[in-house]
Amino acid sequence: AATDDSFNSQNRKRFLSSIASGGYRYVLLTFEQFRTIPLSAETFNKYLGAELEELRDYLNDTVAKSTEAKALQKEFKKREKALAKFEAKYKARWEALTKEGEAPVTWEECGFSGLVWDEIQALKRDIVMSKMENIAGLPRGESQRAFDARVKAHYTLAHKGKVIGLTGTPLTNTLAEAYVWLRFCQPRLLRHLGLWHFDSWASTFAEPFTSVEMDSVGQFRQQTRLRFQNIPELLTILAECWDRAPEAPEVKKPEIVGGQMRVVEVAGSEGLIEYTKSLADRADKVRARKVDPTEDNMLVITSDGRKASLFNGNPELGFVDGIRTKVDALVDEVWKYYKESYAELGTQIVFCDLYTPKAVEAEEVEQHDIMTEGERFSAFGVYGVIKDKLIAKGMLAGEIEFAHDAKNDAERLAQHDRMNRGRCRVIIGSTGKMGTGVNVQDVVYAVHHLDCPWRPDELEQRTARGVRDGNKWPAVHVLCYVTQRSLMRATRELLGEHHADLMQALNA
Repeated sequence: AATDDSFNSQNRKRFLSSIASGGYRYVLLTFEQFRTIPLSAETFNKYLGAELEELRDYLNDTVAKSTEAKALQKEFKKREKALAKFEAKYKARWEALTKEGEAPVTWEECGFSGLVWDEIQALKRDIVMSKMENIAGLPRGESQRAFDARVKAHYTLAHKGKVIGLTGTPLTNTLAEAYVWLRFCQPRLLRHLGLWHFDSWASTFAEPFTSVEMDSVGQFRQQTRLRFQNIPELLTILAECWDRAPEAPEVKKPEIVGGQMRVVEVAGSEGLIEYTKSLADRADKVRARKVDPTEDNMLVITSDGRKASLFNGNPELGFVDGIRTKVDALVDEVWKYYKESYAELGTQIVFCDLYTPKAVEAEEVEQHDIMTEGERFSAFGVYGVIKDKLIAKGMLAGEIEFAHDAKNDAERLAQHDRMNRGRCRVIIGSTGKMGTGVNVQDVVYAVHHLDCPWRPDELEQRTARGVRDGNKWPAVHVLCYVTQRSLMRATRELLGEHHADLMQALNA
C-alpha cells in the first residue's frame, strides 16, 4: 500500500521499480497516485491519434448525412484543443520526471494485469461529445483523471487484463454516465454495435423530452432533457459486465430512524427573502447577457445562495445576533443526541462544505480564546462556530474534532480510532474529507447534513458513513438542515426528485 511518501522525489522511482520487478503482487494506490504513473509517450500518443481519427471520420460522415454537423464541428474543435493540452501536459510531466537522461518507470513497465477501482464514480467526468444542442443535463466538462483512467483501462483490456469498478452509486446526476461506463468497460462491444459515439448511443437508448422545472433561483422555466428508452435492451447490454450485488446475509446495516432522513427547517428571515429576490434579479441579468461572466454568473449566484441559506440572510453580514440559523438548529440537535447516547459513547458526524477551516498552526489553536470573533471565523470557519456553541452547551473541547486537523495517513487513522472508541464524540468534516472511504461507523448515533452537496450520490455516500455494517446501534438518526424561503431548499428538493428518477430507471 502506497503511503503519502511513496511518490515523493526520493521514493518514487524505488517504489515503481519494485512493482516493475515483481516485488509486489497487489498494489494499493489513491486515485491521484494512480494518475501520476505515466504512460509512455508512444502509447499515449497512439491512443490520442486513434481517438482523433475516429472523431474525424465520424464528423465527416455526419457532415455528409446531416444538417446538424455545425454543432459537432464546434465540439470537435474543442475536443482537438483539449487533447492537445493533454498531450502537452503529459510531455511536461514526462520531462519533469526525467532526470539527467534517466527515464522514469512507465505504466507499461509496471506490468499490471488487473485494475480494481473502489468508488469508481469518481471517474465519471469523462468527455461526452454530441451534436445535440439545448439539452440540459449533458456533461460538458472533462476530467483529466477520468481520461487518464480510461486510457489505462483500455490498454489493460487490450492486453487481456481485467478491469473492475465498484460503486454504490453508478449513476449520479445524468443518464449519459451509463454511456461513459459502457465506453470505459466495453469498448469492443460498443464498436461492434455501432454505438461508440454518444449520439449513436443516445438515439438508441434515450429520447429528449420537455417539461417545466424550477431553476436555481426558484423560477419556473421550460427545460429539455434526455430520458431513457429501450430500457430492457440497455439492461441486456449492461448485464454483460454489470453485476448487481445483493447484500450478504451477514451484512447488518442499521436502519434510518423514521425510515428516511429528517428535515429540520429554520424560518427564513426578512433579510434572506430580500437577498433571494436579488439573486433572481442577478440571474435574469446573466441570462440576458447584461453582465460580463467574469463579474457575475450562475455558479457565483448559486454559491451565494448556499451561503445565504447558512447565515439566514446576506452572507456579507455573517451571523447576525437574534436571527436563528441552521447552525443553531444543528447545535440543538447534536446536543440532544449527545445526551441521549452519552452512556453508550454514541458519536455524531456533521457534514459541511462551506467555510471549512484553513491550515491552522498549533500556536493559533492555543490562542483561540483570545482571538476576536472575526479572527476565529477566519481561522476555523463555520466549524469553529459550531464547536464554540457546542462547548457553550456543555460539551468538552476534546470531544469535538475537525476532519481537516488530520494532515496525513497516521493522523487520520488515529482520529478514526478515537471516533470508533467514543473518545471523539463529534467529528465535523466536508464531503471531500469524509464523504467516501472513512470507516468511523462503530458507534455513530447521528449523521447531520448542514448543507446540501451538489450531487445525490454525495448525499448518499455521506449518509453511508453512519448507516454502515459494523455500527453497533440498530438505527441511526439522519438529519438535513434547510432554511425556508432560501435557494438551497429548492435545490435539495430537486436533487431528491432527480435522484429518485435515475434510480427508478436503473432498477426498472
